[in-house]
Amino acid sequence: MTDPNLHVHHYNPAVDRARAAALAKQRIKRLVDAYAQGRPLFPRAVLEDVDRQLSAAPAVVTIEDFEGVRKEYKLDKSRVRPRKSQYPRGRVKVVWRPAYHSYEQLVHDAEARCGPPYPAPITLGLYVQDVPSYPLRQVASEFEHHRGAWEASGASSTLIAALAAAPVARRITKIVAFGLGSLSRLGCPDTTRAAVTQHCALVAMAAALRDLHGRGVACYAQDPAYTDVDADILARLGVGVVDDPRGFLAVDERTLVFAVSPDVPVKQIVVDGPWPAAMVWNTVLPEARQMREWSPIEGPDGLLVTVSPFCTDPDSLRVRDMVQHYDEAPFHTGRLQWGRLSMYTRRRVSRSARMGGIKASVE
Repeated sequence: MTDPNLHVHHYNPAVDRARAAALAKQRIKRLVDAYAQGRPLFPRAVLEDVDRQLSAAPAVVTIEDFEGVRKEYKLDKSRVRPRKSQYPRGRVKVVWRPAYHSYEQLVHDAEARCGPPYPAPITLGLYVQDVPSYPLRQVASEFEHHRGAWEASGASSTLIAALAAAPVARRITKIVAFGLGSLSRLGCPDTTRAAVTQHCALVAMAAALRDLHGRGVACYAQDPAYTDVDADILARLGVGVVDDPRGFLAVDERTLVFAVSPDVPVKQIVVDGPWPAAMVWNTVLPEARQMREWSPIEGPDGLLVTVSPFCTDPDSLRVRDMVQHYDEAPFHTGRLQWGRLSMYTRRRVSRSARMGGIKASVE
């Protein structure tokens, strides 16, 4: 006999889905309200905490979300199914790394992906990297081959001239680049060319700044796709490879940030920290022109690719507000096909200027 006082829960998928949807809407509203009040999505303290934990190689990492609730991640790689490398003598590397979710991904559930919205701006995910095993000399030779494309382009002289003419250039002591790609993907000529030419631009900007004020300029690059061979080649060019999130933590008021269509919301992370002296990245568009639907675009090979409106470094209200404090110079890359870029250089501001939701000193 069944006890009449015993509550029995009958699983009802429709009811459970409705309850989950209601909770998600409440959470989204709290995030929208907090964002409107100026609360950062990517606080520097949280990035520092993630870096500190990952550096210790723990079994468990906890990350604070925008409401101050800590979520636990067990760093267990065993759940990843073993797979073979597509490269001869290559290897598959599995690492845990931070995953960043833009404001759009956090508040647009159906548009961002099939399922509930992302739970927090910063989470932790397993990154499966297929590492090619091409020897250093072969990758270096390919680098020099594609380097000619950069030097022959009008983009080279245009970029350097615009940087040298900017009054803020003399204040820049550091360049930090994000998501420029691996140099070792030799089986993908278009991908390799894009990565090489973008790194050439990075090195050229560093050289121009050194010539401008007669002192060294620190140069760093962050991309989880980098291999040991990439790091070796970049070190010879004066570029230090840094682990995520140390590139973001390196950005300060004397930094030039360089990013070309990265797969992480670089703009939205940068805007929540100290505002840099300059940025070279995808042109920030007015809200009315922001892509809101999946759209077909033509790739380098002429094929049409359907692109999500939220997948690559989207703008936001906060980013648009930030660039109002910068002078903008469009940067046309021509046949390099980097997309629409602009150089943003900081205007002179008072010492009490408001930057990224915090007070910051500017000399």
